[in-house]
Amino acid sequence: MSIFVDETTTVLIQGISPTSQGLFHGLRNRAYGTKVVAGTNPKRGGEEVAHGIVEAMGRVQIASPIVIRLDGTNAEEGRRILADHAAEGLESVPTMIDAARRATALAKEHRP
Repeated sequence: MSIFVDETTTVLIQGISPTSQGLFHGLRNRAYGTKVVAGTNPKRGGEEVAHGIVEAMGRVQIASPIVIRLDGTNAEEGRRILADHAAEGLESVPTMIDAARRATALAKEHRP
């Protein structure tokens, strides 16, 4: 799946840690002008990731739909936190295939 961004797109990167490819590419994205607003550490539990997403959502305006897939340690708790802080345009799904399907459907709905 390809994701196209421009200068108005805000990005949250999953998988940022001090030695990760996520950090490497996140820094490059920022250098190119992409609005990277937050990142998550893959060793954190789902509830910590969800709290980070909620905090990031409080700092930006959502211009496009966001689909989040949480899995792993405390993923159920993370999904509950996201549901409790649901914002218009923010959706949480349990699997990667669900995320891909939902993102594809949203992209078709929001074509310019």
